[in-house]
Amino acid sequence: NSCAVIRYEEFLEPGRPQFSIAHSIRVSDAGMVYVADREHRRVQMFDTQGNFISQVMRTDVNFARNLAFSPDQQLLYVGYGDGIAVVDAESLEYMGIIEPDGIVSSGHHIETDSAGNLYIAATPLGMQRLLFKGMEN
Repeated sequence: NSCAVIRYEEFLEPGRPQFSIAHSIRVSDAGMVYVADREHRRVQMFDTQGNFISQVMRTDVNFARNLAFSPDQQLLYVGYGDGIAVVDAESLEYMGIIEPDGIVSSGHHIETDSAGNLYIAATPLGMQRLLFKGMEN
């Protein structure tokens, strides 16, 4: 068997019916399951019985490389291009991007701490911490 990664060039809603590299999975305290489907450039939301609820796709650059919750779980942080997209966890509405000067990348894995700081593990570029300084409109 081959384990080659299939790189897609066309992304049409709603996307293909199967995952292509489910690269990160998070389960919220509210019982929603979020899957970062890396090669299809989407995050899909399911209930714990596996019923599809919704999805968000961003096809202009690499999206859904990883996932993390904000401390209150109201937001999802999603690897996007060279930064981290901010997505409303309930509606999956894209809200913006975190892309400060000097960001190492969107990372291979991301996580937050209780203060809202964001940690990026970027293979092979190392690790970076972004300090939470509040939300801007």
